[in-house]
Amino acid sequence: LDMPEYLTVEYSDNLRFDELPLEIARRFLFSIIEESAKGKGYIRGEGWQLYAPESQRFSHGHYAVNIGIREESPHYSVFLDPTTFVLVPLTILQQQYLEKGRLLRKLVSSEDAFRMDDHDFPSYPGRAGFFEKIIGGESPSRMITPETTIQVKPRKSSDDIVSYPAFALRIVAKRSEFGTLKIDTLDARKKMQPLPYKRFQETNNWIKRLFPDDKLNLNDRVIHIENHLRTSEQAIRYQSATNLRDKKNLYFPLTPLLFDPHGTQTDYSQKSGLKKHKPFDKKSPSRPFSRIRPYLIVPGGEQTFTAINQFMDYLAGDYERRSRTIFPDDNFDGIENHFEVGFNAPDEDDIVIVEDASSIEYQNAANALLRSWAKEDESKERIVIVVVPNDEGRGDDPYLLLKKSFVEAGLPSQMIQLDTLNQVTKSSIPLGHTLWTFALDLYVKLGGKPWTLARPINNVNCLIGLGFGRSSRNLNQPIYVGIANIFDQGGQWLDLNSDDHELTDEEWQSIKDKEQNTQGTSSFKLHREMTARIMADSLDSYNSSTNHVAQKIVLHKNGDLYEAEALGFLQALSENVLGGGLSLSSARFALVSIYKNHDLRMYGPNFSRDIKMAHTITKGSVKILNENTAVIATTGKNPFGYYGIGTPTPLIVQRYVPSDDTFTATGFNQAQMYSIAEICEHVISLTRLHWGATNDIRLPITSEYAQRIAKFLANTDVRIDFLLKSKRLWWI
Repeated sequence: LDMPEYLTVEYSDNLRFDELPLEIARRFLFSIIEESAKGKGYIRGEGWQLYAPESQRFSHGHYAVNIGIREESPHYSVFLDPTTFVLVPLTILQQQYLEKGRLLRKLVSSEDAFRMDDHDFPSYPGRAGFFEKIIGGESPSRMITPETTIQVKPRKSSDDIVSYPAFALRIVAKRSEFGTLKIDTLDARKKMQPLPYKRFQETNNWIKRLFPDDKLNLNDRVIHIENHLRTSEQAIRYQSATNLRDKKNLYFPLTPLLFDPHGTQTDYSQKSGLKKHKPFDKKSPSRPFSRIRPYLIVPGGEQTFTAINQFMDYLAGDYERRSRTIFPDDNFDGIENHFEVGFNAPDEDDIVIVEDASSIEYQNAANALLRSWAKEDESKERIVIVVVPNDEGRGDDPYLLLKKSFVEAGLPSQMIQLDTLNQVTKSSIPLGHTLWTFALDLYVKLGGKPWTLARPINNVNCLIGLGFGRSSRNLNQPIYVGIANIFDQGGQWLDLNSDDHELTDEEWQSIKDKEQNTQGTSSFKLHREMTARIMADSLDSYNSSTNHVAQKIVLHKNGDLYEAEALGFLQALSENVLGGGLSLSSARFALVSIYKNHDLRMYGPNFSRDIKMAHTITKGSVKILNENTAVIATTGKNPFGYYGIGTPTPLIVQRYVPSDDTFTATGFNQAQMYSIAEICEHVISLTRLHWGATNDIRLPITSEYAQRIAKFLANTDVRIDFLLKSKRLWWI
């Protein structure tokens, strides 16, 4: 078995399968499937992946399937996710891919030395392995030939090393490599992200290939397989939480967006609403700025100056969509026209040029602009636009360094990669989407509010996204950080709260342990106390921002929720409700785990006249699995003709029900919890409210924002107190 070192088990002659540890049982089942597939000519790829070698001469694309296995007592479920990957010969890779070993991760080499000598088959797949190192040669950036020797491990943890020629790398190919390989870019994209009808067909094909006659042979035994690939039944439009018995398929229609506080200017599309109505806060006296005056940090070079000047002209107005482009484009009539706010392109005193594009030079440029900003009494109209180098193969990436500096100082910043900027001068590349997103980011980071929900989320006061992580500020003494984003019932962001704790060795070990957050452990105590403090601060923020007492609260968290967090949450809610002079019986709440990484796919009915729409799930479709679990399509086709890219991966949403002891200790009961259908309605509404793009996103903004901040904390040594100082959405 392909076992990591930390998994060990003692085997005996009479060991029962159900006695195996879960992870070993899953790996054992995959090994059975893999062994059976080998006899049919299929090969192990990257991770739990099998692929069918394409024998056609000069072919580089190969059909593959990713396999997931999950215990669902009393059986195991096998999930098949068809895909396609491209095998790219090392000889055509761009040089930056060869600068770092980590970019040469997975190699596919031939099992047949004779075939390797015939270079007319430059990407014929064979045995897969992990890159170890190049033998000989002064630098991997020198041109690699098919004769260059590369060391390959069958597994990452293996001690066995086999030498193969530098033959083919399993990567997601870039457009330039598609061109060299004479692969059509659009065709490759369709194969790598197949539409639902195609993925549905391919899933059925892989079932027949791997499990003919609905069985799997293991020596003299037969394992029976049940095929559960089904299309969704017609969904019932959701209207209320009542009368949902036996209604497992629901549809939540899109909530319109509001572009004025009087409730008269609405639209279903973010971009269309901005074009017609301008931002929600366009007339608000509390909008902290009336003009956008950016600073600029830019690398030297005539081509870059030409591109940045053109980009600024486009932001000021009059970009006409480019007709001869691969993808759709859109007009952009300028920040002042679409957002009703002035825009001044940077003048000479607002620009700092970095000559060698090193992190040190970028930091010096940032320091210079921070001094200039201080002389302007930290003007609310200022934001820094930074043109950063492309990050491929660079060890000296200034992005996080600059982001940290500006966040701690409280000066908003917006980054753009040099590659993206240079697209300005290429008439074949559409730029409308980039301009819309960039302008929106400038507006929001300065404190603007572009839209909100036309219908507030029903029967909810406030929604909170919770996240925990470890700060990298002091690796010898880990800092544990909790983050909470607070939103009102209209979906407007109100505040960010945090709590941090310097971990003891016992606490850090308890967090890493498999028994984390169980009653009596130090991690249980830590999570309960931190959650209670963060929730108390968050509810105070809501109370002070709205002049209402928060009593109907929804908590979202990416991944698992724990009893310690439920106890801390309900303790804070109890104190807030009673402190506001209200009865505990008036409260309602939900604790929700959101899972985005899993093996499930959703397919819609097959009654569409257009084959592109066949089996495509509609955004807002929900499959209720049980009273605490549902699967939600937060992407997919919509009523306005958009049918999406590829096959949507849904979210799994799980309602966490606290223990009887926790209910007793806090004075609440399960009847006060929102139903799973109500929770789904909250989640779908919150995917419409990301102010960093003119389209909906997959995750609700509660958990999406918590994830972004946690990632930033994990990758920088930013100070938490400075993180909270800026009351703006700096992470957009």
